[in-house]
Amino acid sequence: MKKYRILSVFMLAAALAFSGCLQKNPTQSDAIPQFPTIVNFQGPASQNVPAELQGYVDILHAQTSAAFSYLTLARLQTPKTDGNTTTWTITSGQLTVTITAVKDGDSADWTFELNGTDQNKNTYDHLKLMSGTSSMDGKSGTMHIFDESSKEAALFEWLEENTGKKDATITIYGSPDSKYELVNNPDHSGSVDAFEGSVKIYHAVWNSNGAGSWEKYDASGTVADSGSWN
Repeated sequence: MKKYRILSVFMLAAALAFSGCLQKNPTQSDAIPQFPTIVNFQGPASQNVPAELQGYVDILHAQTSAAFSYLTLARLQTPKTDGNTTTWTITSGQLTVTITAVKDGDSADWTFELNGTDQNKNTYDHLKLMSGTSSMDGKSGTMHIFDESSKEAALFEWLEENTGKKDATITIYGSPDSKYELVNNPDHSGSVDAFEGSVKIYHAVWNSNGAGSWEKYDASGTVADSGSWN
């Protein structure tokens, strides 16, 4: 699975922000967009999960957790609101993360920026970390993730239904692009699909007790190997 260099900046900013002075956020007004849902990917509840499947789930969880670490921090702050624009600012030393949400009807447009100098003397000039759109309740949306050169590195899409079902897709751009689709159901069943370019290379599905099956595909999309676990 591909990774992108921006993750080092995400983790740095999050670590520094924890050392800053954060204020507890009061009850959020309905006029202020709710933070995008942090989707915690869960694999099958089984001791016999295939290593490849668990690897997909673990790495995807790590990547999205890093990217959305700011949201956990910003929840501790009192935002500033000016009309339809709400701003959260996380500062530690000379490094600042600014999260901006602009209400647009039933949705919100988000921008995450990093500015200043970190403890390793790396300088960031309003580096865009993420931008995207979510529903006002934060349960669905699309987020573009950028690398340290401001090039779009990944696309994250999510949907949390009222039933508790969670769907998420992350596309990591490259040659070829890699795409991963995950489904977590409220009864703990779920599925994972992995693609290289437009070709599916892996599929796994499991039920509520953690037992499931998997398939690997060749370059033509034909099943090349398969198996199951209890």
